[in-house]
Amino acid sequence: TKEVGRQSVLTDAVHRNSRKGTQASVAINLGIKGAYNSVVQEALWGILDTLGVEDRVTKLLKDIYKSNKVDIKWEKQVSEPTEIKRGLRQGCPLSPLLFMMYLQGLEAKLEGSGLGFNLSFVKQGKLIEQALPALMYADDIVLMADNKEDLQRLMDICGNEGDRLDFRFSKEKSAVMIF
Repeated sequence: TKEVGRQSVLTDAVHRNSRKGTQASVAINLGIKGAYNSVVQEALWGILDTLGVEDRVTKLLKDIYKSNKVDIKWEKQVSEPTEIKRGLRQGCPLSPLLFMMYLQGLEAKLEGSGLGFNLSFVKQGKLIEQALPALMYADDIVLMADNKEDLQRLMDICGNEGDRLDFRFSKEKSAVMIF
């Protein structure tokens, strides 16, 4: 996939630059608290529409998630079944894809920031230079920058988008790396 190719190129570039001592880089692996459980389903359906997902596919997904119900047992009483309107199914093969689509706005804002690890590579004989702010797959997000100030700006973008989509990052699941 495109993301795997980007990760391979980036890993190689970071390794080369750190060996040369030409460029210091910083990265943070961000963990989202209860990532799949934090997805607001109504927001996801709107995002799928914005991304151009066919109505019949979205309807099928809504039907799958409509059957998610829970009843609460407390002492000897049981509540009426209640529809769950938040979260993705754990272990479902569609969940990583749906979560990546849910975070598409975050990815676009990071890419549009112009911040990130400055990457130079040759493609079809032409030197390409670009800033690569993040590597993302499902709920795994690694932000990269050439300095801590830019990394902080990228984290601010993530925080703002987390507020918009109603999810939080976990200090316990996050780690900073310096190359």
